[in-house]
Order: sequence, then C-alpha cells, then structure tokens
Amino acid sequence: MMTPQDVLQTGTQRTIAPRTHPYSPKIDGTRTPRDERRRAQHNEVERRRRDKINNWIVQLSKIIPDCNADNSKTGASKGGILSKACDYIRELRQTNQRMQETFKEAERLQMDNELLRQQTRQIADPQTQDTAGATSGWTPGLQRPRRDTHFPICIFCCGCCYKSKCGICCKT
Repeated sequence: MMTPQDVLQTGTQRTIAPRTHPYSPKIDGTRTPRDERRRAQHNEVERRRRDKINNWIVQLSKIIPDCNADNSKTGASKGGILSKACDYIRELRQTNQRMQETFKEAERLQMDNELLRQQTRQIADPQTQDTAGATSGWTPGLQRPRRDTHFPICIFCCGCCYKSKCGICCKT
C-alpha cells in the first residue's frame, strides 16, 4: 500500500484553479420551495449512494483475509481495504493459474497411466494380440485419443506426428 508521502510528493504543490467568474451565493429568501425539494432530494440520493459504497467496502473488509485484524478503533481506511482487496484478487488469480496448470498435468498423467494399463493388459494376456500386430510392434489397442489442438506438430518433444497433426508424441 502506498504511503501518503508517495501519493502526495513533497516536490509538487497542488494548486486550486481560480474561478472564472465570481461566486455569488443565493440569498436564502430567493430560494423557492421547488429548489428546496430538489436540493433535499439530491442530498438524500447522494447519502444513499455513499451508504451503499460504504456497506460494500465493509463487506469487502469482512471477506478479505487479514483485513479485519488491522482495524483500529476507528476502523481500516477505505483505501487500505481496497488495496488489500486488489492484492488478494491478484493472489487468487495466480493460485488459480497454478491450479489450472496442475490440473492439466494431472490429466496428462491420467492419460499416460491409462496407456500403460492397456499395455500391461496386453502383455499379460497374449491372446488379445493378433499376429500381424505382434510382429510389427504395433497393436491397435494402444492408440491415444486425439487432442483438440491447433498446433501443426507435436508440442511435447520430437515432432513425430507432423503428418497426422495429432499433437501427441508416440515416444513419450
């Protein structure tokens, strides 16, 4: 989180732009009841808007880990709560990305395990192998399913599937 010194650098002074025309406050006697109703209605709408924003910030402070622990007697600042919320969202996105990568790896390992199970079954039960497949070294039951991929060659290693564009290497 940024410190106030980072936000308002000491070298730059903030200036207020001068008014282009002089301010002339209305005299209380010239306000009409219609103006009073409009001003009161506007104030009410603005108060409800601020209350909603404050309620959502309080909700965020309750959801974000370690946000309630920092509360002092006056409570955490709105900026601090929003900053921690942004940090937490970034952390969740990174965690989600790592989990997706882990899930893809687990799927690949499951596919490899199933292929090895098929090979083990065929080795253990020689009657399932036909003679042509056994002599050539290729057995029809050992083909991996095709992946949906737009890569023209195998992305995993040797490029052995360049012609079939299956995206799976037969040597892994």
